[in-house]
Parts: sequence; structure tokens; C-alpha cells
Amino acid sequence: MKKFFSLVLVLGCVVLFSQIASAAIKGTYTAQVDVSGSFSFVPSLVATSNYTTAVGTITWSDYSGAFASADNWKNASAAIKIAVTNQKAGVTVQLYQDNANNATGYKNTIGYDLGGGSKSYAGLIRQNSSGAQRFVLGMKVSTTTNVTVAPVPENQTGGFYLKDKSDTGFVADAAYYTILSDQGYLTYMNGTAGGFEPFTSGTLYIHFGANFRDAFAGNYATQTITLESFNE
Repeated sequence: MKKFFSLVLVLGCVVLFSQIASAAIKGTYTAQVDVSGSFSFVPSLVATSNYTTAVGTITWSDYSGAFASADNWKNASAAIKIAVTNQKAGVTVQLYQDNANNATGYKNTIGYDLGGGSKSYAGLIRQNSSGAQRFVLGMKVSTTTNVTVAPVPENQTGGFYLKDKSDTGFVADAAYYTILSDQGYLTYMNGTAGGFEPFTSGTLYIHFGANFRDAFAGNYATQTITLESFNE
């Protein structure tokens, strides 16, 4: 998490007054409400075997069928577990990659052609391929642990494709990688806007999946999956 801000909101005083014109009597009153509170956002990377054991890397224990030419989504054996307290208006949390700025070996300098001049730089990048070979990555946000990640392009009910900061239209596509806002957590796409499930406090889980297909033998990795919270 690159940035964290506690949010404190205090409504200012409102002065009310009344006056009786026929008598020199005046009353001055104040009105105030204090809704102060701190937004707390605490992420940890845990094993999906029990969701309590801390781990250091998102990995996959099953990538069978990776050399076949058919969609083959597999869940990672780690997930991000997030304790959220007092979610407030104006606080936004986003999840994205930055493969174009990875260290030499897993840097994606080519990008995947999406057509129409658009490119995607996200995914697990094959070592020393400059992005020519990759596995597509997906993620899904939920309040439960029994989750399968397999994005469906029409509405992405099975999760969302990860976005990279170098993707064409990255800023305009914020609805795809804003995982938490004052509206709740990201659940599905509704047209071009993110669909959110109302949420204020509790535990969220971000599960990851990779589409292991059309593989070339080698090591695949990404060095930058960033979870960032900020105040708008």
C-alpha cells in the first residue's frame, strides 16, 4: 500500500439566531455535530489453505494444462486479506500492476495488442520475453473465501482482468481497478461503470487467478501488484 490517509471529518458550527422585534431581547445559539472517525485499511497476504498463515508471494500450486490452447483459469494459493474499518466517502482503494517498470527480466515492453491501437501490459510475464509471452491475470473481491476467479468479458462476474498502469486508457478505466469506494466493494461491471456492493467495515478478500494456456516453457512473474488507498 503506497499511501494511507486517516480521514477525519468534522461538520462546522452553524449559528442560529432569533429576535423579538418589539423587545430588545436576542438569543444566539450554536448547533454542532461531530462525526469524527478514522478509516483503517490493513492488508495482508495469506495462504488460501487457511487464510491466516502469512506468505510473501502470490504463487500457484496448480498450473496443469498450461500448454493446451484452451482457457484454463487456476486460482492462486495466496490471497490478499483486508481488514476495513469505518469506510468513508472520499476514500478510494485501487489495485493495479506496473509491468512496464519491472526490473530487467520480467519487464513488459511490447504489450499485448487488443486491437484498435489498444495494448495491455498486465499479466504474468515470461522471463526475458519482453512481454511477448504472458499469462493473463484476474482478480475478484469478496467477503467470502470460497471464490473462483475466471473473468467473463461480458460482465466479468467471475472477476476482473488485472490492469497495468501502462495499459491504453488506464486512467479512464478506473472502474475496472477501483476495488473499494464509498459505494462499497467492486463486484461486477454495469455497462462502463463498476458495480459495487455496499460495505463499510469488515474483512475483504482479493483472490487471484491466471489463465494458463498456450504456454512456452519458462518462468513467469510480475514484480509489481500495487494496492493503494487515497482520499479524493
